[in-house]
Amino acid sequence: MIRPLLLITVLAGTVSAAAQPATLDLRADKQPLFTLVERIARQCDAGLIIHHDLQARMEGQVTIIAKDAKWDDAMALLASEYHITLKLAGDRLEVSDADREFRKRLVAVTYDLRSLTASMTGFPGPDLDIPEPGGVGSRLLPPIEPESKPEINEFIEIVQRQVAPDSWRRDGVGVHEFNGAMVVTQVPEIQAQVAALIAQLERATARQVVCRCYRLHQAPADSGPVLDGKAWQALAANLPAPVATFLTLDEQQNHHFSGQQRAYIADADVNQEAFDPIVSVLSSGLAIDIEPHVTISGVLATMRLDGTTAQRLGVVQVADGRGQKLVAIDTPDTTTDNSRDTRMVPPGGAALYRFGERTYAVTFEVLDYAKAKP
Repeated sequence: MIRPLLLITVLAGTVSAAAQPATLDLRADKQPLFTLVERIARQCDAGLIIHHDLQARMEGQVTIIAKDAKWDDAMALLASEYHITLKLAGDRLEVSDADREFRKRLVAVTYDLRSLTASMTGFPGPDLDIPEPGGVGSRLLPPIEPESKPEINEFIEIVQRQVAPDSWRRDGVGVHEFNGAMVVTQVPEIQAQVAALIAQLERATARQVVCRCYRLHQAPADSGPVLDGKAWQALAANLPAPVATFLTLDEQQNHHFSGQQRAYIADADVNQEAFDPIVSVLSSGLAIDIEPHVTISGVLATMRLDGTTAQRLGVVQVADGRGQKLVAIDTPDTTTDNSRDTRMVPPGGAALYRFGERTYAVTFEVLDYAKAKP
């Protein structure tokens, strides 16, 4: 094994232990880099060790004017401009190649991004074709388009743009995709920043919103469609429990139904004196379709609300030309409160939906786990 040679210079008169000064005098005017390094060693009361690979670099002429430079700033300047790193080891100041020392500290970390690259799932209300006697089906809701799945390359660009952008130009560092994960090669302090950014993105992606719906016996006559936090707290002090409570993710469409459903005969097919009933479903209760978007100002919510206020099911007898009864068809008669709009609900506030003497209130609570105490 061949050991690398070291150029060792021991400063005369060094009697006290070497120490890192608070500031350094880095002034040099067209002098060899070795002279500047030697001056730093004197200010540390330290001997000097320079790696043999740096001897040619030490002969280069440098000009620098920096008086009373902080130690960390001086080290960063020397590493950036002259690619050398200085470290106190006992009573000596060791000088080595900054790029070599940087590569020694590189570590590779694999980040699992499946929680970020999963496409958002929607839970919309029923999408049914209800048969109409003598006509065609009617669609209750528009079709739901699938959400596009984020690509890992999008997160690679975010990491390189947000975390120490200049550091990614150095030799040895890198970030790439491997088997659905992101592999980052960087120094430990940069890895910590990458991990913090990924955790922040995961918290934003998994942010949950609690939606609560109330029926108000009496709403304030002078209130608008949206109440702020103070007004809602005053109103909610004497309210009963909400009629509906459900949990959804930020930007996720979710459907909630509280009520009952029953089958009824909507029509009949006649085939050679045989009558096949066409059965449909009749619902009554409270249905809410909601898609919340958490913003700085509150929750921007697009919501469809349907509340049944009255329902009656009649019967109609279908007869032939001779008056003979063929089949009985149910005829539902339903009265509902329904609304669909988009509103900005401030933190702690509520959206009010008025229908004559009936009023519904919808509130949102954003669960922020980043601020939760362990």
